[in-house]
Amino acid sequence: VIGILSIAMVGSAYCPLSVRDPPQRLQALVNQTQSRLVLVHASTPTVFSLDNLTLNIDCIICLEERFGETDLNEFSNVSVTPESIVFVIFTSGSTGIPKAVQLRHRNFTEFMHSFVNIDVVTKSDIIIQMARCSFDNHLLSLVGTLVVGATLVMLRPEGNMDLEYLASVLDQKQVTVMHAVPSLLNSLFEFLKIRKRTSALKYLRSLCSGG
Repeated sequence: VIGILSIAMVGSAYCPLSVRDPPQRLQALVNQTQSRLVLVHASTPTVFSLDNLTLNIDCIICLEERFGETDLNEFSNVSVTPESIVFVIFTSGSTGIPKAVQLRHRNFTEFMHSFVNIDVVTKSDIIIQMARCSFDNHLLSLVGTLVVGATLVMLRPEGNMDLEYLASVLDQKQVTVMHAVPSLLNSLFEFLKIRKRTSALKYLRSLCSGG
């Protein structure tokens, strides 16, 4: 989350990569975007080629004390326009070579405004992050939630496939909005019905997307 928001705030473009993808696909996406920098963490530094310039975000977070007001003031000099690209999302590649789709600041903010204007998402909502990082819904749930001032709940890795764990999080965190594909929603609702865990749905309204 820190990495994604930092990239957007300094006027750069963010392209999500999933470590669940084969190394060949990851390298192809890095090459296609001509990425200047790959942001990694403790579990991913060895995934990428030595030819790629990488930065370990864990190290940056630990150096927090080395940054002061001077660094923060530099944000005022960042030139970002509504037409600047903020995200690049790749298609799955199931029908050929993955294609890059560019999303501009204007596209994203107007998309989020549409959700707010029809009261689908409000600042009082508690939204759960369901999609893996390489899907566009990941950015809707993660960045969009923070933009509108709502509360974000993030699952542990692969947590969206553990229905017992997912039901517990929905119940304990009183999640109000979940964005998921119909097949996952059907499985979850059937599980809750069988286990008599309907309390997990007390506050929830779901948003379906194609899968």
